Amino acid sequence: MELMAVIEAIKFVDKKFPGASLVVYTDSQYVDRIPERKEKLKQKLFLTNKGTSIQNLDLVQALILLIETHTINFVKVKAHQKAEGTINFNSEVDKIAREMVRESVKQSLHHT
Repeated sequence: MELMAVIEAIKFVDKKFPGASLVVYTDSQYVDRIPERKEKLKQKLFLTNKGTSIQNLDLVQALILLIETHTINFVKVKAHQKAEGTINFNSEVDKIAREMVRESVKQSLHHT
């Protein structure tokens, strides 16, 4: 889910602001580490140590292509922390995403 969200967000921003430098804030350690692991992943042909394809191969490859063709800085944020007087952006984004899913479901139900 996180991989697809990042890929779609990059594509969206690229349509509106081609060539823009991007900062991706993520609570996903998996997503955050892909830039540093991309060469090793390619070298190993996207195979695990057991010789099977990595999970979400298509999405990982799509994100690596975007990383290689765009200026993107990934910033790891802590997930689901309790509020401490500052805005918890991770919780805010989760809340917005849930609202968007509910709205999308509601709209699709009205069109059936």
